[in-house]
Amino acid sequence: MSIAAMKKLTLAGANSDRRQVVAEMMRLGCIEINDIAPDGAVAGLIESGAMRRDDSAEAAVLADRARIEAALAVLDRYAHQKKPMFAPKPEVHEFVLFDERTAASAKREAETVLALSEQAEELAAGIRSLEGDAAALEPWRGMDVPLELTGGRSFRVIRGTVPSYVDVPALQAEVRQDAPTAELERVGADKQVQYLCAVTARSESDAAVKVLRERGFAEQNFKGGPGTAADNIGRLRTEIAEKEAEKKAVEEQLAAHGPNTALLERAYDALTNEARREQVRSGIARTENVFYLEGWLPEASVKSAQALFERMGCAWSFSDPGETDDVPVRLDNNRIVSPYNEITSMYGMPAYNSLIDPNPTMAFFYFLCFGLMLSDAAYGILLALGCFFYLKKAKPSGSMKNMLTMFLFGGISTAIWGAVFGSWFGNAASVIAEGVFHKTFVMPALIDPISEPIKMMVLSYVIGGIQVMTAMFLDALRRIKRRDIAGAIFGIFAWYVLFAGIGVLFLNKKAGLIVAGIGLLGVMIGGTLGKKGLSKFTGAFLAVYNITGIFSDVLSYSRLLALCLSTAVVAQVVNIMGSLNGFTVGGTILFIVVFIVGHVFNLALNLLGTYVHTSRLQYIEYFGRFYEGGGRTFKPLTLQTKYVDIVKED
Repeated sequence: MSIAAMKKLTLAGANSDRRQVVAEMMRLGCIEINDIAPDGAVAGLIESGAMRRDDSAEAAVLADRARIEAALAVLDRYAHQKKPMFAPKPEVHEFVLFDERTAASAKREAETVLALSEQAEELAAGIRSLEGDAAALEPWRGMDVPLELTGGRSFRVIRGTVPSYVDVPALQAEVRQDAPTAELERVGADKQVQYLCAVTARSESDAAVKVLRERGFAEQNFKGGPGTAADNIGRLRTEIAEKEAEKKAVEEQLAAHGPNTALLERAYDALTNEARREQVRSGIARTENVFYLEGWLPEASVKSAQALFERMGCAWSFSDPGETDDVPVRLDNNRIVSPYNEITSMYGMPAYNSLIDPNPTMAFFYFLCFGLMLSDAAYGILLALGCFFYLKKAKPSGSMKNMLTMFLFGGISTAIWGAVFGSWFGNAASVIAEGVFHKTFVMPALIDPISEPIKMMVLSYVIGGIQVMTAMFLDALRRIKRRDIAGAIFGIFAWYVLFAGIGVLFLNKKAGLIVAGIGLLGVMIGGTLGKKGLSKFTGAFLAVYNITGIFSDVLSYSRLLALCLSTAVVAQVVNIMGSLNGFTVGGTILFIVVFIVGHVFNLALNLLGTYVHTSRLQYIEYFGRFYEGGGRTFKPLTLQTKYVDIVKED
């Protein structure tokens, strides 16, 4: 259980084998390739053009994947394939996933789907245009004058709109003053405008239009076929119905392609990995005949990589990291500890040369504090069972699997602490016993956080003190590994002696003062290490002052009490609110509803708070005393999928 030892890889091989070598390294899944120009002579060859890179193949693969992705989006819209809830990814054999004939079939399927989608969109656009035309004519439906009729040699037909507030009869009178032959009719209206049709002698038309415009008149020109507005609306509705029938037929064709979704999903995953391969290949320096790369792999994987390189006829070398190398970090832990790697990675990976993997000890304290904060046995059981069910049914991988496993462990811890505190959905058993059976019942508990908060606070500080002391011990261990023995003795272990002396004071004052004095002297000596002149004096007293930081860290563990009380108090409030109307038929129904909604809310809210505050304790109070960050995560070239799980072939 430690930071994995890494080896630096230098590899060269025949350029004709480059594609296969990268594919095999991806299958092996334990080599990280540096996408940078190598140093020295090889870098000079790249600059001179003797060695080169080529990224055209990656662009072509990404273009194919984009078409597949677009086709999947179309099928999800028109032919959504319902998948069972919590269903795991389907397993696909590697040779099936990367089969060239399957890929070609998927590309043809994507083109067919996209062509149908384009046809459906064109029809939909045509329908929208026709509906817009019909809607524009709808206010003129009552006009029996053909739309194409605009006048004759002796008369003119004028159509348009005026604001809704205009008095049309008054407007008619005004128009006739300048155009006595004019006839004005309102053929329709809505909230904003009125639709008018006027017929006047051609010699008077300009005068009529002038009067109309003074009242906000806007002349209307029509497009469409011959006939009245009603005739054109009918014709448009017929065209709309025809296009909708065509669109429905196209959508039915798209729906028929729904079962091919799985084919496209496999192709998407295959192209994703092929794009990654091409990206790596394009970053590999090469000449016409030879390729060259550098990378990293765990020391434990050297034999597997060596066997691969021998089989591929490559030349290689493995070397230890240099002082200036940017070495990636991989944390190797057992199945119990490894889920907690996610907490560390969110904080930042430890430096490769930090010598201390924080996860084994951090995992124990995270488990302990998580359950103490959430602190309800029923909540813990529900959380553990929910995570277990999802892990079994959906079979997630990677970070999702780690997080769910970590919450499963947290649920177990919560159930244990909840039993210690006698909390099962808060005091639900007591409320039900009193309300239904009219008897007093109290769930047995070793500590009741609500009635015994002092005991709970002491327990929180004890746990905090143990974790802070553990962090200091890991700091001492780190110093010892770096041969800083004096720093470990006077900088860390002297504090242990000082705290031991403070504890002995309660048993024997004289002995306690002696032991504490020895520890205090050691702490002061530790503050002078590596300092000269006056800084030795100030360093000694600053070292003693550091006791405030230690106690401050321990006091931060009062959040264990706070979160525990929060869960318990809200749970009790939910139970009391639910039982306010007693346990009649109506009251029982109310209790059940309030019970379910309230406890789900309490679990969700306090689960979030527990996760955040437990993580904070590790990041600030624990890691802050020994953790050396600055490392980067080891990211090997490996097969990655979104829709399927790959069954590797031997």
